[in-house]
Amino acid sequence: MARLLAVAFEDPRRADEVLLRLRGLARAHLVDLEDAAVVQRDRHGRLHLKQALGRHHERHLPEGFWARLVGRLLPDHHDHRVAREVAAELGVPEAFVADLARRLAPGTSALLVLVEPHRLEALVRAFEGEGGHVLAADLPAEVRRELEEAMAGRWLPTARELYELAEQSRLARQRARRQRESADERRRRRIEQLREADLSPELLDQIRRTVLEAARRGEFRALIYRFPSELLSDRGRRVIQQEPDWPETLVGQPRRLYEWYLRELAPRGLRLEARLLDWRDHLPGDVGLVLRWDHPHEAAAVEESV
Repeated sequence: MARLLAVAFEDPRRADEVLLRLRGLARAHLVDLEDAAVVQRDRHGRLHLKQALGRHHERHLPEGFWARLVGRLLPDHHDHRVAREVAAELGVPEAFVADLARRLAPGTSALLVLVEPHRLEALVRAFEGEGGHVLAADLPAEVRRELEEAMAGRWLPTARELYELAEQSRLARQRARRQRESADERRRRRIEQLREADLSPELLDQIRRTVLEAARRGEFRALIYRFPSELLSDRGRRVIQQEPDWPETLVGQPRRLYEWYLRELAPRGLRLEARLLDWRDHLPGDVGLVLRWDHPHEAAAVEESV
């Protein structure tokens, strides 16, 4: 029995960002996705399927599954009777449908993922620290088969709809290319700047405020620094593999920040981890340094032994 996992975000762009990171983890074989989709409800209350991911293997959902499922699972209103009917039709709990529809308010987004039960735990761990609200429901095999059969029927848009779809795609590619070229230039300038930059009082004060605000929210970790993977001598390989000697690959300001951590924060029992945040053109993109304080007693014991 497959599990339908939904993560609702208050930011309309957040689901896109999280799916991008999951794609990177999937490429690194750290998580395994069956199929996924990003859904956004605009400020007028209309639903939009932003993007989808699927490997189209015979045991996965067919192409077009999410476009149909979103329309049936998330009606454009909050009629409890409709939610009950949709839940019964899909074989998922009514509370799941109602809660997800309620959380997907105008100006929000959600990430929908279909995952096999034995892969659910690893995927949930990948969502840690992303700030979304996680919902899960069983999707019975017989319901999944019925949906696949229903979606295998004949359906084709009109010529005008196909033309508009192609034109939108062409314009989107043009905009994406211009944005990518601009982003690449900004990235090159930032890399050169960070190679030479020292630690400023403003940066250290920002880190302090980030950590305090996270603790006040009841969190036990905080992303304190983000930098391009080009500032790692191996382009992030050891970070991706979580090898313990990853700090040896740091250069520039990230290296100086790590040395500051060893002097000032490690003696206080805080731990520093590195994680890959995204991918760029099939290569590691940005890396984040995460400060943790979730096991203070364990850290204190290590300090005493030293």
